[in-house]
Amino acid sequence: MTFLADEHVPRVFVTTLRSNGHDVLEAKATVAASTADKRLLEYCAENGHILLTR
Repeated sequence: MTFLADEHVPRVFVTTLRSNGHDVLEAKATVAASTADKRLLEYCAENGHILLTR
């Protein structure tokens, strides 16, 4: 299972998940910075990811 963290998720949260063995991608590096949540949800659905947002 891979998580996709949008730009509003604190870095420490991403780091903590990774250090506990979870696969976490960052939206700004994967899709683009400032991508709308609707597009991020579509991307996650297409690729089997779980969206993390705040």
